[in-house]
Amino acid sequence: MTCEIVVANRLGLALAADSAVTFSSQKGNTYASGANKIFQLATSAPVAVMIYNGATLHGMPWEVILKAFRRSLGNRSCSKLSEYRDTLISYLNAEALLLLPEEIRQAASKHAYEVAAGTLYGAMLKSQPILEQAAPIADIDALRTAADQAFQEIEQTLEPLPVLPGLSDQDLQPALDEYTESLANLIDDHLRAQSSVLLGTLDSRRLARRAIETAFKMGNQVLQEGYTGLVLAGYGDDDYLPSFLSLHCHGFVGTRLLLTQESQGDINLGVTASLIHGFAQRAMIETFTQGASPEVWRSVGMAFNTHAAAACRSIVQSSGGHATDEQIADAVAAVANDFNKQWAYSTFDAHLKPLREIVAGLALDELTELAETLVMLESLKEKVTSRTQSVGGPIDVAVLTKEDGLIWIKRKHYFDPALNQRYINRLQQS
Repeated sequence: MTCEIVVANRLGLALAADSAVTFSSQKGNTYASGANKIFQLATSAPVAVMIYNGATLHGMPWEVILKAFRRSLGNRSCSKLSEYRDTLISYLNAEALLLLPEEIRQAASKHAYEVAAGTLYGAMLKSQPILEQAAPIADIDALRTAADQAFQEIEQTLEPLPVLPGLSDQDLQPALDEYTESLANLIDDHLRAQSSVLLGTLDSRRLARRAIETAFKMGNQVLQEGYTGLVLAGYGDDDYLPSFLSLHCHGFVGTRLLLTQESQGDINLGVTASLIHGFAQRAMIETFTQGASPEVWRSVGMAFNTHAAAACRSIVQSSGGHATDEQIADAVAAVANDFNKQWAYSTFDAHLKPLREIVAGLALDELTELAETLVMLESLKEKVTSRTQSVGGPIDVAVLTKEDGLIWIKRKHYFDPALNQRYINRLQQS
């Protein structure tokens, strides 16, 4: 994991990111610090990108990919930040075949179909418990009926859905033709090892086809593990105030990358004069900005439901009346939303609103100081509470302005710049 933040006002935008990286294996997790997570996206334009959660795309480091994209972009620039996003996606889908060869993309697509098959199989067992509890002497006809019912539920969900934006409709039928049989064989192997009674009663070919279709239509929901978060921030040529947008990259499905836009924000001359937005692990950022941690918000809601229901029961009993548990639960639910809104708005008015007003007036050096401090707080929290080391290491800090471009405030190097003047000269010449 990681902790990253964007802090912006009308003067510019500050980025901060820790350096922790987690390596997972069958023996557990190992941690290291020193990863680069902030990169200049264009050579001569005020735009940068941060990465989080996944450091590679199908084994290729994002650092290599982003630097190759920057080189291919050259001195070109885009009029809007969203155009940089579209240009990067086009590069990855069509131009980066040397970085991500066709066989790598095909293997990634196959993996997506296998993950979707596992997700659908789990949903079928949950929908029809008889399939999970099937014994060797189970009623085969009952199992087939239950499997067919589960398939119908899946198909009713899938059929009206279009292929996800960014993916190609034209890839779906070829994928069905090419991968259905091999995926069905994998499903049979799994059933043979885990639940032999379902082998032959659960139509593995039907499940394979629906899994491939699910990857194209619901891949953003089933491919949640291993995604990479991309945060593009800065200015297009026609932008005079900063903005950011974040994406989740789930990998290739067919011939195209599956990306979903998660959030965005922009500074304007209307109501948004400042913003603070955290990514990945951000409990301390939310505590600082909202006045309470996510755990507190959940605990307050649960406590209200419990104690309001108890108060209702006490009043009913003392008055000699009668009410069922369902009636009490309905009465509590009817007012819970208003309760949550009232205390949330009160907290925001007392904490978030004045904070935004202060951030709107900060100078650029104060913006960067705030961004670094909030990442440092998250790192400290991880160190003294969970001790997972998933947030930590040196903190890189940069600021972006329209005229000055990307300015590094703090940046770690794996080498001593004073000993590498030839490297500095090459940068200046380029």
